[in-house]
Amino acid sequence: MRREYSQALKKRFEAAMAESLPRFEAVKTKSQYYWQGERLFQWAANDDFHCWIILYPKGNDECFTVEVGWSRLSRAPELSMRPSAEDPDAALSSNPQEYVCRLGQLMEESDRWWRVDRFDLARAGTRIPAAEARERVTPAVESSIRALREYAMPFFDQAIERCSRKEPEGAG
Repeated sequence: MRREYSQALKKRFEAAMAESLPRFEAVKTKSQYYWQGERLFQWAANDDFHCWIILYPKGNDECFTVEVGWSRLSRAPELSMRPSAEDPDAALSSNPQEYVCRLGQLMEESDRWWRVDRFDLARAGTRIPAAEARERVTPAVESSIRALREYAMPFFDQAIERCSRKEPEGAG
């Protein structure tokens, strides 16, 4: 993603999260499991169950996706493969220690990327004014935040109810 779009996306997404999903706090992490440019947001639902939202800008295109998940280990999920191979319904039943899926999976799509602009190699060397970048990212950010409220929050509620009270997979 172009630098101007990436900067505008991160600022706009963080502001929208603070406004629409204030339980989630922006968290900085230095981990081999997260790419530079990703932004993480955490909500400690209870002492041992933390919900996560991950903003994932695509490095070589003008779009982004959002991942959601949980960790029972008081850290951002550290999975060698993201998203998890297990589908969301199966994860609610099997109760893994850590889980991440794409928001699109909760929306009954296999995957969902929000497009900011079409990729144009001819424009790659030209600078985009900050106001134009903000204007282009805003509709995609608003759409992704609506999807988080509509699909991710009920998923988190189910996960808290079903997974935070029983023994995790592999325990005992």
